[in-house]
Amino acid sequence: MRGLPAGEAAVPPHERQARAGREKDEIEEVVRRIGVDVPVEELAEGFCDIFTPLESTHGLIRTLKGKYRLGLLSNTNEWHFLRRIRKVPVFPLFDAVTLSFEVGALKPEPEIYLDALRKLSLPPETCVFIDDIGKYAEGAAVLGIRGIRYTGHAELLRELSGIGVVPP
Repeated sequence: MRGLPAGEAAVPPHERQARAGREKDEIEEVVRRIGVDVPVEELAEGFCDIFTPLESTHGLIRTLKGKYRLGLLSNTNEWHFLRRIRKVPVFPLFDAVTLSFEVGALKPEPEIYLDALRKLSLPPETCVFIDDIGKYAEGAAVLGIRGIRYTGHAELLRELSGIGVVPP
């Protein structure tokens, strides 16, 4: 299906509509449970306003696209995915998307990394996994994926260069 974000093309239209309906129902349930008079949309926006774009990383993704297969693997929930992640400008550049709420597993559980490998159709030894949480990079390494802990853009570029992944 043309024009849909990565990860949505495989989702039939009726399921996308159901997701949107579930999100609204879930937000209304949260508002009811906390017992405050907060507009549903305001609560949803506040809950999802936790992301800080890293423009240097976005630039790296743009640079690597076409030379490497790119995958997004995220411990996330449906609200964050629908309202923020899939709206990031570089999101359509990913060849595969693995989301914990869809897989039913969280990093560093092996199942989530195996799902990403399956979607990318790549063996683990040919892949690099980058995360700012060390135990998640280590979880990938257990499966034979090169795990890199993100501590900053310059260090990431050094790490990638050291294993032969050099942006063009």
